[in-house]
Amino acid sequence: MNKEELVTVIWSKLDGITKDEVRTFLTAMLDSIGHCLANGNNIKLKDFGKFEISERKAHMVIHPKTKERCPVPKTISVKFKPSGWIKESLNENRK
Repeated sequence: MNKEELVTVIWSKLDGITKDEVRTFLTAMLDSIGHCLANGNNIKLKDFGKFEISERKAHMVIHPKTKERCPVPKTISVKFKPSGWIKESLNENRK
């Protein structure tokens, strides 16, 4: 599902609000989440999940062809941990 499809799904569940208003709200919400994470803050949304900043330390790897040791720099990424009901519904849908 892409952003526009999500806007349509949300809009279909609300009365008295335009698609443009839903799009504006969703854009503002996603921008806010992105800015919070970029500033080093984790985000916890009750009954949805957590966006956590994850740091992987710098380390050395061995190039498979040359057998040369190569440094890999520290990386920072975001991990999402879904809430319990999302995990349960994912596992129910796999059965």
